[in-house]
Amino acid sequence: MSRSLTQVNCYILLSAVLIVAARGSAQSVDDDSYRNAYDGAIAQQSYDEAAVIAKMQLARALDAGNRDALSTATLYSDLASAQRLAGNYSAAQLNYETAVSAIEARTDRMNIALERPLLGLGETLLSDGRPDLALDFFARAVHVRQVNDGPHHIAQVDAIEQLGQAYAVLGDTKKSEAMATRLGVLIERHAATPVIAARELWVRQGGLYRLIDMPGMERAAYARAIEAGAAGEPGWVEPYVRTGESFLSEYLQAYVDASSQDELPDRKLLTDAELALREAIEVAYSDDGLHWQQKYRASLALGDFYSVAGNFSEARQAYSEAWKLLTADPAGLSRRAADLESTTLIWQPPINVDGLVLLEPGRMLDDGWLPDGRIKVSFSVNRRGRLSNIALLEISPDRHPRIEARIKEGLAGYVYRPRMSRGFTVDTAGLTIEFGFSVPSEKATEK
Repeated sequence: MSRSLTQVNCYILLSAVLIVAARGSAQSVDDDSYRNAYDGAIAQQSYDEAAVIAKMQLARALDAGNRDALSTATLYSDLASAQRLAGNYSAAQLNYETAVSAIEARTDRMNIALERPLLGLGETLLSDGRPDLALDFFARAVHVRQVNDGPHHIAQVDAIEQLGQAYAVLGDTKKSEAMATRLGVLIERHAATPVIAARELWVRQGGLYRLIDMPGMERAAYARAIEAGAAGEPGWVEPYVRTGESFLSEYLQAYVDASSQDELPDRKLLTDAELALREAIEVAYSDDGLHWQQKYRASLALGDFYSVAGNFSEARQAYSEAWKLLTADPAGLSRRAADLESTTLIWQPPINVDGLVLLEPGRMLDDGWLPDGRIKVSFSVNRRGRLSNIALLEISPDRHPRIEARIKEGLAGYVYRPRMSRGFTVDTAGLTIEFGFSVPSEKATEK
């Protein structure tokens, strides 16, 4: 039995024993033990098990007649959070709504306890592909916080950030940028406050700018993150890595947008990306006490950069170092299986197929486009992360030689993180990918 599974089973067993025992013991002891068990399962990313623990504690509270207590509303939010993280969005939405109703029944519509389930509802709807509905809950969470603690309280950053993310998904760049600016104002205002993690907040602001394709502002936020705090703190490596990824992303986007050789982007962006990622490595390994996860983050990002840039020997070296870091700690083995023991797509240039719109599985069609068919392709990924043996297995409803040629040409530009085995990159055969394709509707054509 794996270490993580054993730990999770212990969490469930501990919670069950304590819930039974607590029927004749002090409430506070039971609550503390429940919280430890629940938080432990969440930390292990064992979300289904965390939901079981929350359900057991919730059942106990309901049996005791505490249906409308604020503590019971917290349990509903705990359950909903575990369900949301597990991808069970409908159940999560229902339990967050129950938490909101319980709090409003006990207090009023402006109680600070509402902030958590309101944010949870927004996050659930955003993850479920309904950003338009998420907006209202994020906005209300901001309002609740401001009513209780004033318009400049630092605790509202979570709601503001998520509001900005929802606007970005909806394509409202101006409003998303306004939220990013607002984040910066709050961070500046509270920068001297010891209790806030300024570095993390600047990184989060940079992430919001990334969503709306403002690389200059994004990197400025990461520069502020590097200035904040002290070396060796948690998250110390992250702004360096994000800076390198930003330069690389800007280069790749400019490369895609170029319509001729004369418009190709300046390779200085690649040089700057490499320098930032190399600095991340230097920072990560300069402190022996730094957690291995930060070293791993820097090594993996550097490997991905070199894979995209075509420097395969450097990529293999970086991936090998990442493998060693994950192998040295039992807690890293599950991460190794997910990140390195299977192929991972890291660069996906768009494929132009004579006016057809190719859509990856699960991606929603934009308004004005009608689904028309599907294309299934098989391929191999070599140890350099490049595709070979590309073959079209199926195009429905019709096959067309020109479409097939364009798809093969486009897929040849994909870059994968190659699969690793025993610390070495290896070839992987028998992979498939399926696209939907659509054609413009008459309505869209008229526009």
